[in-house]
Amino acid sequence: MSKRTALIIARKRRHLTQEQAAAKLGLSRKFYGEIERGQRDMLLETAIKIADFYGIDVRMLSMKKKVI
Repeated sequence: MSKRTALIIARKRRHLTQEQAAAKLGLSRKFYGEIERGQRDMLLETAIKIADFYGIDVRMLSMKKKVI
């Protein structure tokens, strides 16, 4: 599962919009949306905060596509 998919599923399971999730995490909606779309990377501290909030393994947020 990609980072993008993991974040979208976790957010939707909580019935949150990107704006609501960003506010609860102390992030801007723009930044959160960019993370969710895979357009921005995040610091480990931010990844841990998001993983803790959603109750998911932080490794799910650092997965990269494999290059063959």
